Amino acid sequence: MKSWLIKWTIFLFVLSTSLWLCYKRVDKLCQEYLNSPLTYDLMKEQVGALTEGAALPRGEWSYGIDISHHQPIVRWNKLKILLDEDGRTVWRPEEAVRTETIDFVFMKATEGESFKDWRFKGRWKKAKKAGITRGAYHFFRPGKSAVDQAQNYIRRVGELDKDDLPPVLDIERLDDYSKETLNNRALEWLQIVEKHYGRKPIIYANPHFLNNIIDPRITQNYPIWVANYKVSRPAFGRWQYWQFTDRALVRGVGCVDLNVKRK
Repeated sequence: MKSWLIKWTIFLFVLSTSLWLCYKRVDKLCQEYLNSPLTYDLMKEQVGALTEGAALPRGEWSYGIDISHHQPIVRWNKLKILLDEDGRTVWRPEEAVRTETIDFVFMKATEGESFKDWRFKGRWKKAKKAGITRGAYHFFRPGKSAVDQAQNYIRRVGELDKDDLPPVLDIERLDDYSKETLNNRALEWLQIVEKHYGRKPIIYANPHFLNNIIDPRITQNYPIWVANYKVSRPAFGRWQYWQFTDRALVRGVGCVDLNVKRK
């Protein structure tokens, strides 16, 4: 076999293998974060999200974003919401008829017993310097030790300043464990973290979890940050923060989750 043919065969094999591995990785991320396998319709939907920003809900609010290591760039001094005449978020200043400021940011600090968001520490300091009220959240894993998860969060976040938001517990997965296990361990995490910081943590969850999975001992005794999209108001009445979209176009960060806080 000629040498050039061997080289091309090797090249095509490496290329096809790389593309296949890339596809499998993206498919896994889609299923984990978007609850859907990678399909043409999903790709079309996500591309549309980059060009067609969500509309803001009616009302008087304070606005905030939530981020993790999945957002590669945050320009803290340029964060701004630009809105067109229909009240939708847009990229270009020439399309905007009004603007809104970003007043607060939630950022992922930890997950489970040992995961630490590697972007957290630097962003925690930069948010403070930019004058944006900051909060840190922990992604809860019900199959893991509540004590170890609480200590993972406390070690990563350190002490909170008086103007920081309370700690946040993100509850959105059962991971094949029972509701009883989730609630007992979540309550244990909350009690440890509340004792350490002297502040009641905020619970982040969707309406299904708030109404059907999470115990009233939690939902009735802790501030609620509800995630509910494409609705005029969340399907859970007792809330302080509302994540109303994951498709807002925000200058300085890109396509991101956007939240409101009741004034």
